[in-house]
Amino acid sequence: LPKSDGNYYIFIPCNKNTTNVREKAYSTRLKLSLLGEDLYGKVVVLDCGITDKEKEELNEISKEYNGIYCVKQEEIKEFFDGRFWSENQIKRYSDRYYIS
Repeated sequence: LPKSDGNYYIFIPCNKNTTNVREKAYSTRLKLSLLGEDLYGKVVVLDCGITDKEKEELNEISKEYNGIYCVKQEEIKEFFDGRFWSENQIKRYSDRYYIS
């Protein structure tokens, strides 16, 4: 697997029906590390209404490991400084892709 030319983001959209959010984020980050891509790849958990317990667990794991972020659906534009995503793209993405 060739190394990336720049940073990239792997999205894990999660809603209230998503289980094992922490494990999904950690295992994705671990896979990046095993592939030698941990300097380039970032894991973004897109919060589309996850439970408070899941949010607490994500906050803990994001403090332990670099490259794991939890971003609310409405804050994703600020996360990327509005450079990459238009509001229509954000809405389309969050409406269509849920992991349950």
